[in-house]
Amino acid sequence: QRGEESSFMESLTAEVAAKGDYRLRVVQTGARIARLNAAVLLTGDASSCDVSTTMVARDSQQLDLHSLIHHSVAAGSSKQQHKNVVADSAECIFKGSIRVDKEAQQTRSSQICRSLLLSKKARVKAMPSLQIQADNVACSHGAAVTELDEREVFYMASRGLD
Repeated sequence: QRGEESSFMESLTAEVAAKGDYRLRVVQTGARIARLNAAVLLTGDASSCDVSTTMVARDSQQLDLHSLIHHSVAAGSSKQQHKNVVADSAECIFKGSIRVDKEAQQTRSSQICRSLLLSKKARVKAMPSLQIQADNVACSHGAAVTELDEREVFYMASRGLD
């Protein structure tokens, strides 16, 4: 959705049964203000999910993703990758949570948020989090924010990219 004055809000919940696999792909580019609330509930043994989201914001847009991946049973796996590309005076917000209950032993989970700022006024708030109650897990999370340096901008401009 793209509109100078439009707002967009969506909530989704997916429950994944035993040995099920859920994949979510989202690209958010439109609306002046947009928010997506996404929850994936891994409720079956050996269930898994792969969540990949991208936000591209410009002008004065505010794009917001709140996500929860909840492991409640054993041997589950999840992977979450979130990317932001932010220009002008836009702002992107990522608040992602991975929850692993005590019963969810042998869970494997990773979460990463990567952001690229294309202007000095562009802003990103990245808040990845892990809430782990189990003791036999392999979980990781992180966030990285970077800007293009002058050489990279020159290189892209020489290739015809503005």
